[in-house]
Amino acid sequence: LRKHGWFINYKFLRNYKDLLFIGLPDEYDDLKKEIPNLEFYDCKDFLEMAQIIKSSKFFLGNLSLGFHIAEGLKVPRLLEGSPIDVVYYPHGDQAYTFFFQEHFEKWFSYLYYL
Repeated sequence: LRKHGWFINYKFLRNYKDLLFIGLPDEYDDLKKEIPNLEFYDCKDFLEMAQIIKSSKFFLGNLSLGFHIAEGLKVPRLLEGSPIDVVYYPHGDQAYTFFFQEHFEKWFSYLYYL
C-alpha cells in the first residue's frame, strides 16, 4: 500500500497478526506509524514478490503492480479504491474493493478469518 485515501484509517490493523508489507521503504515507514506490528520484506525481484503474494492468505493493496499480480494469480484480494475516481474493479471469486472505512474493516476481517 502506498499513500492511502482520505477516507481510510489503517489503525484497526493493529489488532491483527502476521501483517507483511512489500513495497517501497518510505511507504512502509508511513504505515508503520499507524500499524506498529507491520513487518517489511524487501523483495529482490518481481518473481519473489509473486511468490510471496501467492503464499499469502490474501493481498491488500491499491492499484499497483502487487495488486495486478494478486489479480493474475487469483489470490484472495482486497483493493483500496477511490469513490471519486473509480478506475478498476477486481474480478473473480474472493476479490473485493472498498472505498470507505466500514467496508474496509468488513472485507479485511472476512478475508483474514477465511
